[in-house]
Amino acid sequence: MTEMQSAPQTGSSRTSPQTSGATMTRIDWTRTAAQGVVLSFAAGALYFSFDHITHLATNLGAKPAEAAAAPFYIDGMMLLGRMAMAKRFSARTNTIGRWFMIGGAVASLAANFFAGDTVGSRGFGVLIVAGFLLCEWLAGQLTTRTAETAAAETSAQDQAAAELAAKRSAAAKKAAETRKANAAKATKKPRTRKPAAPKVPAAAPVSPAPGGRMIDGLWLPDGVTV
Repeated sequence: MTEMQSAPQTGSSRTSPQTSGATMTRIDWTRTAAQGVVLSFAAGALYFSFDHITHLATNLGAKPAEAAAAPFYIDGMMLLGRMAMAKRFSARTNTIGRWFMIGGAVASLAANFFAGDTVGSRGFGVLIVAGFLLCEWLAGQLTTRTAETAAAETSAQDQAAAELAAKRSAAAKKAAETRKANAAKATKKPRTRKPAAPKVPAAAPVSPAPGGRMIDGLWLPDGVTV
């Protein structure tokens, strides 16, 4: 019988865990937290708006059930319009939802304004409606940066940095050439100029000596007698 000898193992074999076909979605906690804050502000605005509209309906003589249902028909119109403006719906549905949003906002603004008994209460009613609309708009604008967007922004930043570095390099090169040219001009020997010949003044005209004669060392012009 022949003995089968197995080769010694040089290292411990580790098996990688088997991954299932399902992909795990990573939760963006920053975006989730931001959406939570925005929605909490919107919920607070709806709460105060519900109280204001109920108070206004009661003052106008509505029954308790009618006063409680009024906020759902006023603020609910805004919520329906906001849902109809989602990107998954058609352009016609988005247009209808926008008109629902505008109509509900106008009705809610009027109800919250006239529900106030004082100037401060009426101002607060306007504030909560405007705050709700802003929160709804911001909730739809919260988008995260994808890997492609981040890579494109990084590439654009790198290109801008490279262009800036090239401009600085060209400016430094030009400055070095200017300094070199100025140094060459400073060390260059100045050209010697030949001294100009001195100007000789012209001789003054000499008038001719008058005629005469010498007598005993004295010059007597003609016509003079001694």
